[in-house]
Amino acid sequence: MTTLLLDDPAVLLSGLGLLGMLAAMRSGSDGAPAESPSHVPDNEQDKAAQPERERLRASHQVRALDPEEEGCATHDLKPGVYGFTHSPAREETPLFGNKTFQSFEVHLLADGSEHIIAFLTAEDLQTFQSGREGAEINLYPEPFQQALHIASVPVAGIIASPRGPARGDGNPLRVTVLA
Repeated sequence: MTTLLLDDPAVLLSGLGLLGMLAAMRSGSDGAPAESPSHVPDNEQDKAAQPERERLRASHQVRALDPEEEGCATHDLKPGVYGFTHSPAREETPLFGNKTFQSFEVHLLADGSEHIIAFLTAEDLQTFQSGREGAEINLYPEPFQQALHIASVPVAGIIASPRGPARGDGNPLRVTVLA
């Protein structure tokens, strides 16, 4: 007769197959989910951009979300925070404390304005900085191909595609620049 120790999540979950094994690997020794490191860059170029992200956070005077604030829409949060989302520039943009693969960083400034921290190509950055009304540009959540220039994009200055981020090819959010 085989005895399984049900207090060991690796043994218990491995019986569920590959999904169980993956979940067990993410668990701490006490069976609680292992904490994923907050704000960990997803690729080498994003790691190189981390000091610039930190500079923008300091300049914007924002702090990381508290656990009780996670999942709240930006309009329900007090100003002075930042978080991560896969749904930027929406009426109900939820923010979370941990950066996940190709999630956008969003800052809620003291004046209540919302900014997307994004990466742009040199051409799109020039178009954005010129304020050419009606121009379309792509915002990337992390460096991707030629989109290597970080920018703080005020949500009030853009109209996001109703489709949201593309979910492929770097996860760009197509936006129209407002004057």
